[in-house]
Amino acid sequence: MVFSEQERVERLQLLRSPRVGPITFRHLLKRYGSARKALLALPELARRGGAKAKIKPNSSAQASEEMARVDKVKGKMIFWGEEDYPQNLFVLNDAPPVITVLGQPQLLLMTSISIVGTRNASANGLRFTAKIAKECGEGGYVVVSGMARGIDTAANSATIESGSIAVLAGGVDHIYPYDNRKLYHSLVDRGAIVSEMPIGFSPTGRHFPRRNRIIAGLSVGTVIIEAARKSGAMITARYALEQGREVFAVPGSPQDERSSGPNDLIRDGAYLVAEAEDIITVLNRTKTISERLKGRHARQAEIYSNIDDIISESEDKLETSGTKQKEEDKLREQIFELTNFEPTPIDDIIRLLKSDAQKVQSALLEMELAGRVARVAGNCIVRCK
Repeated sequence: MVFSEQERVERLQLLRSPRVGPITFRHLLKRYGSARKALLALPELARRGGAKAKIKPNSSAQASEEMARVDKVKGKMIFWGEEDYPQNLFVLNDAPPVITVLGQPQLLLMTSISIVGTRNASANGLRFTAKIAKECGEGGYVVVSGMARGIDTAANSATIESGSIAVLAGGVDHIYPYDNRKLYHSLVDRGAIVSEMPIGFSPTGRHFPRRNRIIAGLSVGTVIIEAARKSGAMITARYALEQGREVFAVPGSPQDERSSGPNDLIRDGAYLVAEAEDIITVLNRTKTISERLKGRHARQAEIYSNIDDIISESEDKLETSGTKQKEEDKLREQIFELTNFEPTPIDDIIRLLKSDAQKVQSALLEMELAGRVARVAGNCIVRCK
């Protein structure tokens, strides 16, 4: 599918509007059938959800300016649903509504594997990473990592020639760490830099886990090398498992904290990696992952192509009778009472309330836009205030 320039601007407006994340974006598109109708509905949805102040959607001028800045650095914005959007990402529930790419966007359409690990890597860990990354590249796989110090740097550096993708937590023009500027420019020239964040965006700590879901999501499998139990690399492994991808781990000494994460993964069923062939054999032996992804992609593409037929609500349908309004207000308060500042599974809320799932999702959408709750990983919500 190819979007018109106006549709691209309106989708970017919707995405960059306050409190609209990837999942909310998808719900709004499904509910209203177009970004334009969703933008018109935002203020009333937020009011119904309990917002104290009127929500102000992103303007078309702001969206156009962002797109112009991307053009200026010779980047490419790819929207969810377009034909060159990577299919491995497309099937995720929280797929980025838009990604910005510098370098070679065609690499995102090739079969890839992610390799991640600690920033404080050992010399042996760095050497082993470079070796298996290079051999995976020679085996036909594009390597995805995060361009962080340590393992990520080794993985991205070793695969510049065969195909290397770095996913950033900030904008595609934000080089982090700055020590990797030479690697960054090599990736722009011969690999790819990817981000879902606006150009010019400088990330904080909470943005790196969001980046990690994309690293895992682009790949058919994820390899963990030297990572503590509580680390970004282990978050990437968790995302890979949730996304139905293969997980590989390189074992290490039980006395080295950097090996605790991979050792735990192996104990829990991850593939043990002693050489690159251990990865390639698994992925070449069974193509069930890529086939499953292609099947899900085809089904979602069919849904997407008929999205206007799924639901075509317009803003005038927001009006409800007094009785229905009271019922909806009551449902929102019941949902709010069941939440706290720790993640609460949405499925648990639906079960406890014995309510229609669609009604709960509709109420959650309004509460999100009002800033009362927020969606987090694992199909959960947390209370914001």
